[in-house]
Amino acid sequence: MEKDLFDWSGWDFLDDALLQFYGCVLKVPIGEFKVGDTVHMILVNFETGDLQLLSAGRAGEGELISEHKVRMVIVN
Repeated sequence: MEKDLFDWSGWDFLDDALLQFYGCVLKVPIGEFKVGDTVHMILVNFETGDLQLLSAGRAGEGELISEHKVRMVIVN
């Protein structure tokens, strides 16, 4: 699912359903962000359907800049 939304330069597995991606470039518009925009970090929670975009924060911690609900759908 995330491969359809953005590219990334690195990622971490935080939990069974929670992934954290770094150096993200959007493939689709998300909220106020356009295709090609770079986002410092994106958290994807597959259990709750939450997608959080974060900017580079102090001391390496991300600051929430946008939050969205997502759902997986069958394409064919």
